[in-house]
Amino acid sequence: MNIRKIVIGSVLVILGLPVVLVLIAVAWIHVLDRTNGTIVSSGQKREYLLYVPRSYDRAKPTPLVISMHGGARPSK
Repeated sequence: MNIRKIVIGSVLVILGLPVVLVLIAVAWIHVLDRTNGTIVSSGQKREYLLYVPRSYDRAKPTPLVISMHGGARPSK
C-alpha cells in the first residue's frame, strides 16, 4: 500500500506541476499586462509599453530602440 501511495503521489506531482506552472505564468502575464499609452495605426488602436532605464540622461544623445511584434493579442 505504501508504495502505491508514493507512485500515485509522484504521478500527480508530475502531471500537476506543469499545469500549476502554466497557471502561474498566465497570472503573472496578466498582472504585468500594463500599457503606457496608445496610438492609432492603420485605423486600429495599438498599445505600447515605454521603458526608460534609470541610467537615462536627457543631456546625452541616446539611441531609441523600437521593438514591434505582430503576434500579440488579436485586435478588439
